[in-house]
Amino acid sequence: MAYFYRYLMTLRRQTLVHFLHKFKCVATRSLSSKSTSMSGGNVHKTAQEGFKQGDHYDKSRPSYSDELVTHVVSSLHKGDYKDTQYDIVELGAGTGLFTRKIMEKFKDMPKIRYLATEPSDEFLSVLKQRSPSVDTLICSATKLPFPENSVQNIICAQCFHWFANKESLTEIHRVLVPGGRLCKYRLFLPKHFFKKMNDAGEKLVEGVLTLYYDDTPRKINETWKNVFDNCSLFRCVERRYLAGIDGMKGDKDFVLNHFTSISVIARLDPRRKEEAVQKFRAVLDETFTDDVEINIPFKSDFYCTEKVIQ
Repeated sequence: MAYFYRYLMTLRRQTLVHFLHKFKCVATRSLSSKSTSMSGGNVHKTAQEGFKQGDHYDKSRPSYSDELVTHVVSSLHKGDYKDTQYDIVELGAGTGLFTRKIMEKFKDMPKIRYLATEPSDEFLSVLKQRSPSVDTLICSATKLPFPENSVQNIICAQCFHWFANKESLTEIHRVLVPGGRLCKYRLFLPKHFFKKMNDAGEKLVEGVLTLYYDDTPRKINETWKNVFDNCSLFRCVERRYLAGIDGMKGDKDFVLNHFTSISVIARLDPRRKEEAVQKFRAVLDETFTDDVEINIPFKSDFYCTEKVIQ
């Protein structure tokens, strides 16, 4: 009799968890459609102003290599936690460039509970158009609407520098299960790309961007790494450099479109944006002829951490 009672209670609990998960999926879709742009949490002003043209961003930004996506999936925490809400929560999913790549890996795994979150309504609307079957939610990394120990993995593609602070890490630590993984990855240009341009190529490109960056966080200065180094909530599992993509290529206008999708340029008023474009065009004109195809050889930087139980 006691065994039968325990069985009924276990079945009841599993049914409740399943119902809450389904209810959460419906609620997240509803919330996404009603929320205002960049709502909730501390979203940097540059991100608020620069991440509004979702279609332009989606067409002008690089995708991710199969090698990186495969490595991310293989690095995920795979514990057996029946009470969790999600296996994977993606922060700063943007227009879904990485979401689409990783969901291809999960197409034969329908039981994967995946949630794509993003503070920009404009970007998230593009993600939902491109990936209508993915559950989505508008939120920021400093205010995650999940219970404690309810998420197995949190992933961040090209976005962690925007919220690289103790407040976000504390919130992420709260919602992850014991041993849960926080994986971040970025794309970067190797030194040889600038050497192909000319000896001063890197300084020329950087000189134009520096005019507009002010206090905007940047991936390349690695201040995000200091946040991890000074935080006892996570331990580093692995850092690895992987191959990037091989399809980010086109003419000068193609490169300029990518340039204008960068947040600090996208946020400018029309006059200043045109000035920035002309400055960058001058750098390209100094290096490339009009008929050449320019290849932007992005590489991948993968960083995986694990929640430390306090």
